[in-house]
Amino acid sequence: MYARMRSEYFGELVHMYQERDKWFRLVVLVLSSGSVFSAMSSVDPMTKLIAPVLATGGSFWLLLSHYASLSKHASDLSAGWGAIARDMEALWNNLEAPDAEAMYHRLNDGAGTLSKSGTKFPRIEKRLIRCLDHSAALLTSRYASVMRDRTAPTSAALAEKRSV
Repeated sequence: MYARMRSEYFGELVHMYQERDKWFRLVVLVLSSGSVFSAMSSVDPMTKLIAPVLATGGSFWLLLSHYASLSKHASDLSAGWGAIARDMEALWNNLEAPDAEAMYHRLNDGAGTLSKSGTKFPRIEKRLIRCLDHSAALLTSRYASVMRDRTAPTSAALAEKRSV
């Protein structure tokens, strides 16, 4: 469940970084275009100075922010955690397999590597909780009937109890 949560979390981070990059680029484009200056023809000279300074600051921020590389790295982590979640679910559904323990250790090692790689990203609690809740709801809906069938006594077992 936690692997699925992390996959969703990093997927949301990809979207967040792409949106930020898009809006910063749009603001820099508008501020650096000639139309802003022509619209500001009747504005005092000090105010006219603000647009190019903001455009320069925005360009500098885009250079330092590395939103594109952060987005790519978060995308790789999302895919990696998605694969771990898929493989863990397959393992859960086949615990009696002869190589189940070895597969668990392999997946656990892969999860450790992904966790270490993801430490440079922010920990946004609200987003993590939302992703955890979504993952729990998804897995509950998927496995609730299976677990109920395994734990609930069958009608034959109940009939046998009554007859004793």
